[in-house]
Amino acid sequence: MAESTRGLNPPKTLKPKFPIRNTLLSSIPHFTTTTKSNSKKLSTVSLSIMADQNQRRDQKPLTLDAFGNGPRKEELFGAITKSLAYCLSETNLQLTVPGLKSKTRGKVRDIYDSGDYLVLVTTDRLSAFDRILASIPFKGQVLNQASLWWFDNTLHITPNAVVLAPDENVTIAKKCSVFPVEFVVRGYVTGSTDTSLWTVYKKGVRNYCGNALPEGLVKNQKLPANILTPTTKAADHDVPVTPDEIISSGLMTEADYEEASRKALSLFEYGQRVAREHGLILVDTKYEFGKGRDGSILLIDEVHTPDSSRYWIAHSYEERFKNGLEPENVDKEFLRLWFKDHCDPYKDKVLPDAPEELVSELAWRYIFLYETITKFKFKMPSTEEPIHDRISRKVALALSSLKVHWALKLKGVEYEYLEEHLPNKSPLLLKYNPVHEKVPVLVHNGKPLAESLVIMEYIDETWEQNPCVPAMISAFSKTGDEKDKAAREARENLKILESGLGEKQFFGGEIVGFVDIAAGWIGLWGRITEEVADVHLIDAETMPLLNAWLERVLEVPIFKECLPSGDKYLEHCKNVHKISAARSS
Repeated sequence: MAESTRGLNPPKTLKPKFPIRNTLLSSIPHFTTTTKSNSKKLSTVSLSIMADQNQRRDQKPLTLDAFGNGPRKEELFGAITKSLAYCLSETNLQLTVPGLKSKTRGKVRDIYDSGDYLVLVTTDRLSAFDRILASIPFKGQVLNQASLWWFDNTLHITPNAVVLAPDENVTIAKKCSVFPVEFVVRGYVTGSTDTSLWTVYKKGVRNYCGNALPEGLVKNQKLPANILTPTTKAADHDVPVTPDEIISSGLMTEADYEEASRKALSLFEYGQRVAREHGLILVDTKYEFGKGRDGSILLIDEVHTPDSSRYWIAHSYEERFKNGLEPENVDKEFLRLWFKDHCDPYKDKVLPDAPEELVSELAWRYIFLYETITKFKFKMPSTEEPIHDRISRKVALALSSLKVHWALKLKGVEYEYLEEHLPNKSPLLLKYNPVHEKVPVLVHNGKPLAESLVIMEYIDETWEQNPCVPAMISAFSKTGDEKDKAAREARENLKILESGLGEKQFFGGEIVGFVDIAAGWIGLWGRITEEVADVHLIDAETMPLLNAWLERVLEVPIFKECLPSGDKYLEHCKNVHKISAARSS
């Protein structure tokens, strides 16, 4: 997900002029401190499949000619052609968004570290043969929105790392330990790259990534069963690897590999079923997984996009296969083949420019595939705001909103979370922020507050009590079942601090902030509670980040100067504990 690309002659970085209006999952929150409610995900795809089945009874089968020459293509093709010189080939949010620490340039995504989260910007870069081939208009928007749709509709199979999608090209994700393995699942013998199944099969390979392949297969033939052909990275290219090699080399544990493999195959079977219901064949794809801080395996990167997947038109497949013709495809394979016909994409230092008509055709196919699968109409961009400015603004706003979430949780405040679609502002937003019409907005006792820094200051002043403190006091002073219950509550509250710290040295980043000052005393009290009351709260195994932070913060000179004498304070706490225990018994 964060691999750097070493391919040569990438497309020129141009300043894009076109922003893209909000479509799916691009809402921004405001908060009302009333009762707590959980935000619901979009409904699962099974409902849209059923509706689509009913709709398609009287419809003609999906064909390449139908979508290739229809009115929708004519409607969009002009905008695609005009945008050829204004693709989003590069972003530099580290220069425009406060709080972004670093940038990693992947093949397609620019990935930024915000401390608590990763900000992933899907660009228009097209990757194949382990290098950048071209930039495709609106490709980044299509990929990001298609992935979000699939992420939402595969939650019944696996959780994912998505936190928020503040912009059409952007996903904010949880940080996790990414497995250095791509789970490539295949249902057909096809492909043109060095690691594709048909390429290796044609060379005589009959055992590929641990899969025994039968004799007599021909190109584009359906396999007897779906197979998993994982790859890993070697220098700057993908290398096929067997399950035994993955485990023996320490890339993954056996348990993690087995779980990720099951999820990959289940995701692919589900994707095939959805594609078939929409007149398509999902031929092959790749998945990436990571392990979250709680140990759960999360789906990351992208899902079933035309970049990571191969799609064919279902209606014409059988006849074309029998006649030895290539299937009608709706992915980037035709552009890959063009490069193979006009150069050696693996060895040539400089690649030819892709023909504009092929680039435009691929842009259209990406949009067509998105609309066919999701049933959402792709919205073309306007010229109201440069795309890089738009992304910068929305990401900065989203990160501020996430900080408000965290601050409310840290204070133990119950609140209602509402999302706001800014292109169609709600009466509630206009009521509480009629002048600036911006979010986030915090509404407390009917009083609205706007701007994240103002909100953070208000939260700190209004809710002084941290939920960790009373639970720790109870764990210190109670006995028996009451002490155990209080200890469990304290641990749950401390997990909020653990999740908020992330990979930072301090809550303030590289320096101590006000949260470190407040939480430092909680940590000190926790250590005393453990020693005096024999209650286990913070350790390197269950809360490694918080445990390491506490060791650092207690070594900060200003803390060390202000701490009471260790022996005297411990003796005092022991006496208090005896009195409290006697009263509770």
